[in-house]
Amino acid sequence: MSKFDQAKLLVKARKLQKELQREIITVETGGGAVKVEITGEQKIKKIHIDPESVDLEDI
Repeated sequence: MSKFDQAKLLVKARKLQKELQREIITVETGGGAVKVEITGEQKIKKIHIDPESVDLEDI
């Protein structure tokens, strides 16, 4: 692989990293009892736990 090809690949990788930084993924389980939002960098942005799904004696 030439240095030119490597440079193009590096530019493309950096562009993809920037796109992932802006991406937010929402995942839920238990019929919506737990919802988590994470970024493309795998940083947790928000966690929501439905209060009706939690037994206060378990805390």
